[in-house]
Amino acid sequence: MKAYVVRPSIEVFDGSGTLSADADRALRVIAEMVADCLQQGDDTSHHAAVWEGSTQVATPPKVIALPDRPSLVALALRLLDPNELLGGDVRSTVNCRAATFGQDGQAMLCLRHEDATPTTPKDALVSVADCSEHLAGTDLFDGGWPSV
Repeated sequence: MKAYVVRPSIEVFDGSGTLSADADRALRVIAEMVADCLQQGDDTSHHAAVWEGSTQVATPPKVIALPDRPSLVALALRLLDPNELLGGDVRSTVNCRAATFGQDGQAMLCLRHEDATPTTPKDALVSVADCSEHLAGTDLFDGGWPSV
């Protein structure tokens, strides 16, 4: 496995409660990159475990099927938006690909060795960095996942 962090190269949270045009564009690029990476080889087996709003520690996540690209991109956009009260991650049910999301518009991707490395479109307001050390040094991708 290998891991990457995809993050906006601009500040996306300004405290206004809405995204600027550049922040919106950067997060849309990241959401599309997440879909491209997770759906390599036509994998459409993804599910998300999400928590919305303020929850108690023992509150189970809602499990959402993501059967197509538009649903995956739409949820990734919400998970990337620092103004949303939504957290969670997305996993394939047939392989080890996964994405988890930070609070400042970043997506961390866990991909197979044979998967293509994420690449950013030119002038996309985003950057990609290898963070494979997180696979062994943290529990970032472990998460307690409910049965689907």
